[in-house]
Amino acid sequence: MELKVWQPGRPDPLAQGLEPLDRYLAGLGLDQGWLVIFDQGPDLPPWRRAPPLVGSPALGGGG
Repeated sequence: MELKVWQPGRPDPLAQGLEPLDRYLAGLGLDQGWLVIFDQGPDLPPWRRAPPLVGSPALGGGG
């Protein structure tokens, strides 16, 4: 997982996030990962709480 913060007045961090993520995944022999970008732009709508996370039934965590 790679995390980037998109700050006002700065370029989109997508490319800067994908490069290290790709290196991490290659080093671990994985073909999938996560790039999380937090957008701190001033024109965003108000933040709303996300629904709670639930466990996977396949892993015995309920539904």
